[in-house]
Amino acid sequence: MDTKILVLVVAVGIVLTTVTFAITIAMLVNVNKLSNQIEENKETTLATSPTGSTTGGMTTSPTGSTTGGMTPPIGSTTGGMTTSPTSSTPSTKPNNILSNSIRSSDVMKHLKTLQDIANATGGTRAINTAGFNQTLDYITKTLRDNTNFNVTESFFDVTQRYLTNIPLLSSSIDGTVENYTYSNDASIADYFIAQLSASSDSTSFIPLTVIPNVGCFDEDWQAVNSTGTVVLTKRGDCTFLTKIALAIKYNATAILIYNHGTTAADLRPIPIDAGSNNTLPVLFLSHDLGVKLATAVTEANATVDIRISFHVETITFPVGNICADTPTGDITQTIVIGSHSDSVPAGPGINDNGMLLCEEFILF
Repeated sequence: MDTKILVLVVAVGIVLTTVTFAITIAMLVNVNKLSNQIEENKETTLATSPTGSTTGGMTTSPTGSTTGGMTPPIGSTTGGMTTSPTSSTPSTKPNNILSNSIRSSDVMKHLKTLQDIANATGGTRAINTAGFNQTLDYITKTLRDNTNFNVTESFFDVTQRYLTNIPLLSSSIDGTVENYTYSNDASIADYFIAQLSASSDSTSFIPLTVIPNVGCFDEDWQAVNSTGTVVLTKRGDCTFLTKIALAIKYNATAILIYNHGTTAADLRPIPIDAGSNNTLPVLFLSHDLGVKLATAVTEANATVDIRISFHVETITFPVGNICADTPTGDITQTIVIGSHSDSVPAGPGINDNGMLLCEEFILF
């Protein structure tokens, strides 16, 4: 039975899998040449052994029968005949044909091309850049020149929000005001602004409400009065989108989520996405800052107020996806593989997390 292969080159991703993409391209140009060989090898490997042949290291009886539907153990007797161990000849697994055809030189050729694209377009291949568009062109041309796949492109709109000024986050704890550090560098930042956060133009301090537990259930929010306040909750137990949706439901003016600090890797602020339905300012705080504010409210019974001020601009732009599938094959036996085609804005993304996902593209 022929296998149909569907390749999705997804445009948008939090992490780039460029190395994976290069391996995918290197693999795809071999798929057409090797697909028949794989099927022929599969038929040879899976063929039923003839009477009296060896199967899995065991010699079968002339009738090829077993007792009670089970293969008798080696050295046992079946119908007056004794089975004995034999040597079996290892066969090449069908999947090995494709994975063994991938060469590091082919992968490096594609990685170098992606690096060259980034070098010529400001050092990045992020969405909404010339580097990204040239990446899509390269993917499409490579597939069309080296395979007989049906290659199609589709476009959809992506909305992003960008800061237009330096954010301000301040606290007033029993009248003592402190400003906190904003930076794109997590090692020094006290907080990040969430992607798709709404703007905040507050010129005054607003009371802080700490949500019990980790703010994942209505009961947590019903235990306090969050209406008109800035709410603080800890990361964990549910998605960020769930916490944000509850903050909107219970009429908060902004939400601060802080890292849980379970391990050393969970102390600093991290980038999060507030979701396309978000209407609130959303900030993600370091573990230390979150604990400081929560402790001031819940243990010291201090009066804690928060001021948040920053402006974001919303833009919408088209982003392309590429889909390529084999012109033949059984649609009920479709194998789907995919990878991201964009880099992070900060660089070309040549070695960003790609090796972790390589098996996805070679183990079919």
